[in-house]
Amino acid sequence: MQTYLSKLKIIMLCMLFSLTSYANGGGAPSLDPNNVKMKCFGTEPFWSFTMSKEEFVYETPEIKKTLYKSVKPRLAQGLPTGFLMVFETHALKKTKNKATLVAKKNPEGCSDGMSDKSYPYDAVLILHDRVLSGCCDNQ
Repeated sequence: MQTYLSKLKIIMLCMLFSLTSYANGGGAPSLDPNNVKMKCFGTEPFWSFTMSKEEFVYETPEIKKTLYKSVKPRLAQGLPTGFLMVFETHALKKTKNKATLVAKKNPEGCSDGMSDKSYPYDAVLILHDRVLSGCCDNQ
């Protein structure tokens, strides 16, 4: 648990330092944090974390579907609503698997590294046994 919290603190600090791009002209997002519908994903390794009002779903090529409880995000104080969101949740099955997803609006766009498409959010997904980075898109 201590390692999990330490990783989260380090990632949060790194993301907060990158907020200077917002102060230099990044626009406010148009996302309603009370009704988040996003798909977050990464490459190398490939993963996805789809969020809806009903549930969150984590998938990889090896793990077809792990269901997590849908939660409202914690929002960063002093920033526009939805600019930095932290989702802390747990698996619906009776396991101790927790997941924390941090999504930060990226005014310059997030690249998946495999296409020319740009996505509105940077993502960091912290699971019980790994930390993954990628992008998020509104659905």
